[in-house]
Amino acid sequence: MTYRQNTNNSDTKWYEIESDGAFSDLIDGIVASGIYALDTEFHTERTYFPRLALLQIAFDGKIFLIDPFCVNLSLLAKLLSADALLVMHAGDQDLRILYDICGFLPKQIFDTQLSSRLLGFANPSLSFLSEKFLGINLDKVNQLSDWTKRPLSQEQKFYAANDVKYLLSLYELLKSRLYELGRLDWSEEESLRILAKSRELSDPKEAWWKIKNAGKLKGVYRGIAQEVAAWREEQARTKNIPVRRICSDLALASLVHNPPKMPGDILDVRDIDLSVEDIKTLFVAVSRGRHLSETELRLPPKSNPREDAIKPLLGLALAYVAAKAKELDIDQSMLATREDIFAFYQNDPGGLIANSWRCSLIGEQLKRLLRGETALAFDGQNAVVLEERSYIAVK
Repeated sequence: MTYRQNTNNSDTKWYEIESDGAFSDLIDGIVASGIYALDTEFHTERTYFPRLALLQIAFDGKIFLIDPFCVNLSLLAKLLSADALLVMHAGDQDLRILYDICGFLPKQIFDTQLSSRLLGFANPSLSFLSEKFLGINLDKVNQLSDWTKRPLSQEQKFYAANDVKYLLSLYELLKSRLYELGRLDWSEEESLRILAKSRELSDPKEAWWKIKNAGKLKGVYRGIAQEVAAWREEQARTKNIPVRRICSDLALASLVHNPPKMPGDILDVRDIDLSVEDIKTLFVAVSRGRHLSETELRLPPKSNPREDAIKPLLGLALAYVAAKAKELDIDQSMLATREDIFAFYQNDPGGLIANSWRCSLIGEQLKRLLRGETALAFDGQNAVVLEERSYIAVK
């Protein structure tokens, strides 16, 4: 393997990868080892898709900083399609970046943030976990620096190296604790859920939901809003620039509330600057929106009449879930949210609770609460418990 080792005054050392040959050798080594930690530094200010500015990998006691501006990132496909376990922290966006780069995702991951939530921590930072489990304070001074500029400073490299340095140690500790509690399967199941979600892109037809006061739009204006917002989203993706660079939120709202009757009218819209071709395609979107049928309209979520009817039950169920989460020492939002409970209470029980490890923990209890067989009570020691109902009403 050919790479350049960096030396500094701390105990953190790293190797810098700036050629395809060195990157290919590194990947071969990782595949053979079977486990590695990965992190990324990226920017989203000037692009639609996150722009990768640095890739950090740790394995076999070594740390590697890979410059994405110098290497062929498609080489990652060999690594991601291998059986090696990827360890990361809060890796949702990292996975999305990897998938966008080469169309592959790792076969198995271990997310230290996700796993720690199964141990009672609510979305803990890497700094928190490093201090809690390893007694190490991480320097976060360079977290918001410009990672696209070259050369990177020694301080930036030191920060980036430390972001992966301790992940494999945290993995061992968290995995051991999860195994002791019988929750390792939960972590693996949630990891598969994250991987599946990382392949998904938001639907452009739902972009109009973010327009200010979208819920108040009526009639033809809803169709125009849907098509115009979808046009902006698709343009931004195709050109890989932020949606605001296509047209601002102000211009978008103006187009919706005062739809142009002909292409030339778009030129009079405040805060909009489009090419002739873009004006043509935008006007087509407006026209399409005018004639959108009700079946084609993608409406934003709204209050479900049945949800209103069972609001008291949802409140009780949420109180029970909170008590159960406290008993298990698990992040409550990881166990179940209000939306999860409502989905479970549909005519055909479904959603996350019915189709995951959560069902064996709270599924039957939630059903019994729905059937009126149990009731919530305080146990006299500031805890909420489920009890069999006496069916005796107190007046």
